Amino acid sequence: MMKTIIKILSVLIFVVMVYSSKAQPPPPPGQVLNTGSNAIGGSAPVGEGFLILIGLGAVYSGKKYYFDNKKKEEL
Repeated sequence: MMKTIIKILSVLIFVVMVYSSKAQPPPPPGQVLNTGSNAIGGSAPVGEGFLILIGLGAVYSGKKYYFDNKKKEEL
């Protein structure tokens, strides 16, 4: 019974969060945006975050590989 209540509450919280986190509306037509470039997305630095994500994934997989092999050697 308790597991069912927790599942229902988690789904309801997720649905409420999705509907309450709507994006802002676009600016009115005729308003000039000062983004500094004409790139789509407002010249967001996507490459730096991607490299950080790849680096953290490599560190995590290396850690998992090291500890898995260490456990096998102990057996």
